[in-house]
Amino acid sequence: VDSVQTEIEPLIYRYFGLTEQEIMLVEDTVHVFIPSSTPGTRYSPQTVTLDPVERTTVAPYAGKGLAVYAETLAETLNTWAGQEGSQNRVCAEGGTDKETGLAMVTITLSDSQRAYREKEISGWMSEILCRYYNAISEKSGALVYERDILFFEGERIHIIRPNILLNWTRTAALNDAARIYGEITAAEVN
Repeated sequence: VDSVQTEIEPLIYRYFGLTEQEIMLVEDTVHVFIPSSTPGTRYSPQTVTLDPVERTTVAPYAGKGLAVYAETLAETLNTWAGQEGSQNRVCAEGGTDKETGLAMVTITLSDSQRAYREKEISGWMSEILCRYYNAISEKSGALVYERDILFFEGERIHIIRPNILLNWTRTAALNDAARIYGEITAAEVN
């Protein structure tokens, strides 16, 4: 059944004219979100959305950690930049911090595309969070709790979230690409 399904799915996608991004959304829904939507308990093997991203067994994330998210985010932004005629590209790097349970991906403006690079982030993330705290506290007077942090810093954008698969799927990368693109477009208009 699995081998037949593997053969049929691309034909179904092609029949319905799904784009690569739409296929990612369908696959994430089927393999990540639906199994987690009705778990028996928090520790159920079905609750894959709560797996640490580097330890999940769900394809295509298994064994690749943050790379799947980061590559999807960078490829999406680079494709859109190319369609707009821009020569700018982004590259991504990131990692997880076992002590805090957080993960971080940073995309950097570049003149060429590069593959995702895994990076030790403990000290690096502490610096970024300190700079974020200083920037936000100057604007609002206090640091407010946020589920995730999307921090624009010059030619870099830092994305910091809890290290669970739910936060680092291809679906999250597509949503983040749209959010980043919208923020950049709004900044250029103002």
